[in-house]
Amino acid sequence: AILAGDWTLTKVEQNKRKDRPSPPLITSTLQQAASSRLHFGARRTMQVAQQLYEGVEIAGEGSVGLITYMRTDSRHLAASAVAECRELIGSEFGADYLPDKPQAYSSSAQAQEAHEAIRPTAAARTPEKMRGLLTDEQWKLYDLIWRRFVAGQMLPAVWLVTEATITAGPGEFKASGRVLQFDGHRKVSGFAAKGDPILPDLKEGEILALAELKTTQHFTQPPPRYSEASLVRELEKRGIGRPSTYAAIISTIQDRHYVRGQDRRFFATNIGKVVTDQLVKHFPKILDYEFTRNLENELDQVEAGQFEYQKVLKDFYGPFAERLEAAKENMERVKAPPEESEYTCNLCGEPMVYRIGKHGRFLACTGFPNCKYTLNVNRKDEPLYGVYHEACPKCGLKMLIKPDRVERKGDEDNPVTVAEAKRMACCTNDDCGHTMPAADPPAPAEPAEGEAAKPATIETDEKCEKCGKPMVIRAGRFGPFMGCTGFPKCRTMKRLSKEEQAEARAKLPAKPKPKMTDVKCEECGKPMVIRNSRRGPFLGCSAFPKCRTTQPLPDELKTKDK
Repeated sequence: AILAGDWTLTKVEQNKRKDRPSPPLITSTLQQAASSRLHFGARRTMQVAQQLYEGVEIAGEGSVGLITYMRTDSRHLAASAVAECRELIGSEFGADYLPDKPQAYSSSAQAQEAHEAIRPTAAARTPEKMRGLLTDEQWKLYDLIWRRFVAGQMLPAVWLVTEATITAGPGEFKASGRVLQFDGHRKVSGFAAKGDPILPDLKEGEILALAELKTTQHFTQPPPRYSEASLVRELEKRGIGRPSTYAAIISTIQDRHYVRGQDRRFFATNIGKVVTDQLVKHFPKILDYEFTRNLENELDQVEAGQFEYQKVLKDFYGPFAERLEAAKENMERVKAPPEESEYTCNLCGEPMVYRIGKHGRFLACTGFPNCKYTLNVNRKDEPLYGVYHEACPKCGLKMLIKPDRVERKGDEDNPVTVAEAKRMACCTNDDCGHTMPAADPPAPAEPAEGEAAKPATIETDEKCEKCGKPMVIRAGRFGPFMGCTGFPKCRTMKRLSKEEQAEARAKLPAKPKPKMTDVKCEECGKPMVIRNSRRGPFLGCSAFPKCRTTQPLPDELKTKDK
């Protein structure tokens, strides 16, 4: 009946809607924005923010802090900072973007009155001016903070929203779209990557032609798993913790392997489920969502002089001490059950299972104790096969080379470095237990005849400001930089200009290109390349970092690689 009738545009409504800017960042929203936009974890976000707060070297100004204190739940802004921001908006973007009065934002009732929101210490230090003075991470976070602060003092964006109602027989369909009329704060804060649907000029009573009709069925979906951003939002909503504790909470549940990250989402591990069940059973009051919020409220009332702190502590500690003693006697020792895997043991052929150890998840043979073979795993729970040495001279089985380790021997000024640490090959047969020094890694290729070898560092005439030792230019992850020769005891470093970096790249040895293989990536189909890590060579997708697929290096490629 729907397909047989005419598709008539029965109603068209157009309205203007204002899109107001978001308030300035506080600790929780900084972590959420950095997670969703920059893919920074909470701990990484706070570490980079700490660096911006402590300051960087600016020519003619010395060491300058670039942002205000980053552990805050207040959205208050200093009047002088707002005035400076409004002056910048008027000069850079024009009076059309400047509201008549400064924008003010309210804070939560628990916010510290003396605190400010997270903002740049000087609005005139635009991200473009700071580009050459900051590392990639620092610049991205500073750009996020600066844009949020400046956009918050600009006029709202204005959209023309069109809503159309279309009837076809007994059916009624609706379409909506919007067109930007004034960009306002969006000139600084930007737009969504997907954009907005735009409808053509429509008039009521028009007969429309059906191009295509798609039918889809939707089912009720379970709540999505927490990401770092959504978990911080939930902690703030429930009043659990303070701004300074969000990153610590998220780091702790990962470091203790209560959760594992996959596709930027958290999944509870077996050990996390066991620990939670035991804590809820023996400490139900503390594990209640309202416990932290109620305790925070009581402490606020203690600060206001309405409660005696002795009574608050007594009311908490008395029942808690009783529960603690009861748990010591009654709480049973429970181990997380093993999880099945698709892998088999290289020694005996028995299935392997995932277990939790003090260093995290690993694969263990189910033939234990007769077979004690284990394998470490990566973040995707894939086995990390070690680099094998020649056969054991005692029993003939393979010998596994352990990763390099730093042995801190000697005096403080002359520690043994990673390059000097000895690699050991251990027999995979536990009954044998034979170990021996492993062969040294292959030396770098000699330069061609007539070609001078490039030095690993470039000497300079500069001295370190902290320890006085010479500074040298090294090749780094983000390009050449100047660092102190007293590393790791002294970690002073300086960024180089683009011209200095280009000159240094010509003198420093080039990073070897990974070798291409005929193996195709299972995820995206692009060729895999041979890469090296401290655990030995492995196959990685050539589309990295868009595709992060890895797999062990096959035996036939190991021979070719050598």
